[in-house]
Amino acid sequence: MHSLSRLGPLTLGLIPGLVFSLLGLTLPIHAATIAFGDGLAHAIPGDPAFLDGDGIVLSNASQLAIDGSAVVAGADDTEGIQTTGGPALTSAPGTTAVLRGGTIEGGLATASYPDAFPTSSPIAVGGAGIDQGGDLRIESGVVNGGIATALALPTANRSQADGGPALVVGSGRVVIAQGDFRSGSATTGGSRTNNIARSGDVHVVSEGSTLIIHGGSHVAADATADNSGVSQGDSTAESGHALDIRSGATVIVHGGTFETGRAVAASGGGNSDATVAVGSPVQIEDGARLVVYGGDFARGGSIVAAPGTRTFVPPAAIRLDVTGASTPTRVVLLGGRQSADYGLDIPFTNAHATDARVVIGRADLDGSELDLRLAHPDVTTEILGSNFAMNGSFLEPGPLSATSGTVTVFVNSGGIHSFRFERQNGAPLVLPEPTGALGPALLALAGCAARSRSRGSRASR
Repeated sequence: MHSLSRLGPLTLGLIPGLVFSLLGLTLPIHAATIAFGDGLAHAIPGDPAFLDGDGIVLSNASQLAIDGSAVVAGADDTEGIQTTGGPALTSAPGTTAVLRGGTIEGGLATASYPDAFPTSSPIAVGGAGIDQGGDLRIESGVVNGGIATALALPTANRSQADGGPALVVGSGRVVIAQGDFRSGSATTGGSRTNNIARSGDVHVVSEGSTLIIHGGSHVAADATADNSGVSQGDSTAESGHALDIRSGATVIVHGGTFETGRAVAASGGGNSDATVAVGSPVQIEDGARLVVYGGDFARGGSIVAAPGTRTFVPPAAIRLDVTGASTPTRVVLLGGRQSADYGLDIPFTNAHATDARVVIGRADLDGSELDLRLAHPDVTTEILGSNFAMNGSFLEPGPLSATSGTVTVFVNSGGIHSFRFERQNGAPLVLPEPTGALGPALLALAGCAARSRSRGSRASR
C-alpha cells in the first residue's frame, strides 16, 4: 500500500533549482513525500504514486530502484526565521535501494528576518540528498545536498547557514561504483555580530555503518559569509569535508576524486574578524576504520577578503581527530594521492585514543607545508617499506627519535617515496621491519577490505 500525502499541486513540473537561481526566479515548492512501506519492490520512473520532484521514504523491508531521468527532491523550507530543508530519500534499516541514474536533491533552506522582528537571528539548514539506513548501491546518478541561505539585518545578533550533506550513512552498507556527489553550499551575512556559513560534508558515515567507494566525483560545496556591506560583524566560513567518518564507522576507498570547497569570509569592518576553515578531503574520528587503495584527495581553493583580523585554518588531505573512543582506530593507506597543506594531520587533543594506528604504504602523501604533521602521543604512525633513510643517512627499522626531517623509503612496486614530517608531544613515528610489518590486526582489516572490494565489484556489474 502506498501512503500518499500531497502538500500542494505541482503545477510547473520539474525545473531544476539551479536554473531558477541563475534566473533570479522563485523555486517551486516540492509537492509530496511518497512512502513506500509495503515490503514490495518499486521502480521510478514508472510507479504511478511518484512524480518528479517528490521525496521518498522507504521502510518495512521495501525495495527501490531509481533509473534514468527520475528526480527525487526533498521539501524546501523558504519561509521563517529558522528553516530546515527535507531529505530527498530516506530509508530505514532492512530496506534495499539501487541508483542507476537520475538526480537526488536535498531540500533547500532559506531563512530571513520578518519585517516585524528585525532583531531575529535567521538559521537555515539544508536537507540531505540521501539519509540512508538500509543497504544501497549507487551505479550512477547525481546526489546533491540542499543549499542553505540565511540573511539578517544589521540589528540581528547572528545569522547561520549550514549546507546539507549529499549522503548520510546512518546504518547499513552503501557501495558506490560511480556518480557525482556534491554537498549543499552555505551563504550568510548581514548580522552585526556573528555570521557563520558552513557548507555540508559530502558523505557522513556514522557508527556501525560501512561505505565502499570505487569511483565517482565527491566535492564539497563553497561556504560564503559576506558581511562586507555592514560596518561591523564577524564572519566565519567553513567548507565541508568530502568524507566525514565518525567513530565506529568503516570506509574503504578504491578510487574516485575527493575535493573540498572554497571558503570566503568578509567581515564588516576594521575591528571585526574573518575566519576561514577549508575542509579536509578526509576527516576521521578515532574509533573508525579507513582503508585507501586509490583515489585523488585534494583541497579546494580558499580566500579571506576582510579588513581587520584574518584567520585561516589550513586543510589536511587526511585529518585524524582523537575524541576518546574506546574502540581501536585503523587508518591504512595503501595507494592514492593525498594533497593539501598537510598530507596527514593528527592534531593534539586532551582526549586519549585506544589502540590507534596509521599505516602508510604506497600512498602519495603530498603536503605543501608538511607531508606528516603528528602531534598526538596516543596515535602511532608507521611507514612501510625498506631501505629507510633520513636526510641522506641510512636508518635502522624502529621508532624515530628525530622530531622533524625527511624520511625516504623504498616501497615494493611503488618506487621511492619521501615524507617530510614533524612530531610533537612525543607522537610515535615508526619504521617497522619489512617482514610482518602490518601485524595480525591490520592483516585482518586488509583482508576484510579485500573481501568487501570483491563483493562490491560483483554487485556493481
